[in-house]
Amino acid sequence: MMFEQCVDQGGDEARCAMAAREELDRCVKEHCAPPKPPSCADRCDEVAAHVFDACTSKLDAPRLCEHVARWVLEHCNQKCVPSEKPCVCPAIFDPVCGADGNIYSNACEADCAGVGLGDPGQCEGDDSDSDSHDGDSDSHDGDSDSHHGGH
Repeated sequence: MMFEQCVDQGGDEARCAMAAREELDRCVKEHCAPPKPPSCADRCDEVAAHVFDACTSKLDAPRLCEHVARWVLEHCNQKCVPSEKPCVCPAIFDPVCGADGNIYSNACEADCAGVGLGDPGQCEGDDSDSDSHDGDSDSHDGDSDSHHGGH
């Protein structure tokens, strides 16, 4: 009940004020959600709209301005990719084969790309890597042989 209606019907002003406050509190709790901060996409929309408005106020080229605003929106939204935390990997070169058949600098880089680890033979160039490793092991065997030969 509204305060004025309560008083008009002969209610005490203090009681009517208390009832009005209680009704307002109930209404706010039931129907009013606290405002949410704008999302990243909402902010991108605002920036793109501002770019479009600024462009059209300076140029008589709405199609060009629309193109520029869409470019701004697209690039802004790319930065809005939902992520709990940024993906940061150590600068360690320890190549791994990803499940997609590509070679990544290290397992962290593959994980950040959303790719699991694949079988080592799945990536191109693995044969050359394994050949070079075989060559290294042969040279070690040769060193071992010469060391054994010295005994």
